[in-house]
Amino acid sequence: MATYYPPTASGPREPEKRPRPIPPAIRAAIVLMVHGTDDVDGKPMDLVEAARLAGVTAPVLRRYLTRPAVISFLRAERRIFRESILAGTEHALRRVRDGDSHSNPMARVAAARALASVEEADSGTKSLQQVTGVTIKIIQAPASPPPALDITPSARQIEQPNDPILRSTR
Repeated sequence: MATYYPPTASGPREPEKRPRPIPPAIRAAIVLMVHGTDDVDGKPMDLVEAARLAGVTAPVLRRYLTRPAVISFLRAERRIFRESILAGTEHALRRVRDGDSHSNPMARVAAARALASVEEADSGTKSLQQVTGVTIKIIQAPASPPPALDITPSARQIEQPNDPILRSTR
């Protein structure tokens, strides 16, 4: 009598190996691509120039950019860059709102609204409340209805029993 055991997976349930860390040269190239150099302009660099300054070749950097850990690092650096730029937004909006150099009153109103929306975004509240309900859209019908199709068979079609379709159904 044969004994049958339930099938089991051949591999472990949790991977034993951790993902390899990102090499320092690749990290440096990504930082150069996002933040740029430490000069006054701080312009970001393209992939080839950043790879050259970091000491790797461009194809190697491109190959690393396909790895999930490197993509995560790149996205984190971009998020840090955006947050550092947005840190001065309130000060710039206040200069527009309060400055006498701006004679455009609409720019002042827009700056005040933008400052209010920044506060709402930080606190997580909304000033506009959503109201539940049903929206009804009235769509205007065409001026004349399409012509009706006549599907009744004519006398000529009824008199012709040699039709191949009619022969196959007999």
